[in-house]
Amino acid sequence: EIQNFKEISQRDEFLNFDVEKLQCLIESENLNITCEEDAYGAITRWFTHDVSARQQHLPRLVACLRLTQFDVDFLLTHIQSLLGCELLALQASTWISNPSARTKINMRFTEPRVGIGAGNCDEKTLLLVYEEHNSSKACALQYNKAEDTWQKYATLYNYNINSSAILKDDNLLFIGGDSYKSPSKSFLSWNIPNKTWRELSKMNHRRQDHSVVELEGKIYAIGGRGENDTILQSVERYTASNGWEFVAPLITARCEAGAVSLNGKVYIIGGSNGKTLKSVECYNPDSNSWTYCAVMTKTYS
Repeated sequence: EIQNFKEISQRDEFLNFDVEKLQCLIESENLNITCEEDAYGAITRWFTHDVSARQQHLPRLVACLRLTQFDVDFLLTHIQSLLGCELLALQASTWISNPSARTKINMRFTEPRVGIGAGNCDEKTLLLVYEEHNSSKACALQYNKAEDTWQKYATLYNYNINSSAILKDDNLLFIGGDSYKSPSKSFLSWNIPNKTWRELSKMNHRRQDHSVVELEGKIYAIGGRGENDTILQSVERYTASNGWEFVAPLITARCEAGAVSLNGKVYIIGGSNGKTLKSVECYNPDSNSWTYCAVMTKTYS
């Protein structure tokens, strides 16, 4: 039943499971589901079959869900509205949105089940992150290959608009951006499978509209807009051992540029410094120097 849970939960006999049997299944670390919403859907189907008799058991079953794997919007819309589950929704929402408060929150389950999460899939997962209009949060969509649709995966809070992001293993790294209408030094890691945030060491310069690229395990933050809307020439490089360190500055200060790593070098392409640029620069980490490459035929920003 654990292995075939999704199929069994759609059968008529599932509606007659006793609460102890259903709880045992929902508690299992090895429950064979694709996402936590599958377990939630099974509980609500079982509950609505006999609401008056099963109302008292609902909080007991919902507490067995991995509530921290839902996003806050889902918790407030679906969990908080269930009678007796208000506190569970509040605890999980606080856990997600306020990591510093986690030591004060008593929850049964805070980790994903075995085998669940974008980082644990046999196939690679397509994830799309976009900024919500006039909002300090972003939305992550996950591509469902079987249904050929994009589905909401999570809402990202603690998010700076105009930040630059890069994928590192199972983490999305968000660097800089606009925080309260001012450039930020922030460096945040969002774990995709666990949907949790971690704060990393801050940059030396405040940046937004900058370029980010990885080369040989090192992350580069290049140019961008600084304080007082200054176009930056500076470049920083991050390693886990040394944090952020300055490297050679760009020849031409620029923001909103493209960046790529290729054959052991970093290329910064186009951008703007008051006017849109055609120029391309190449960084050689061995000599810690930038050189111009052939200019593009058209401007790019």
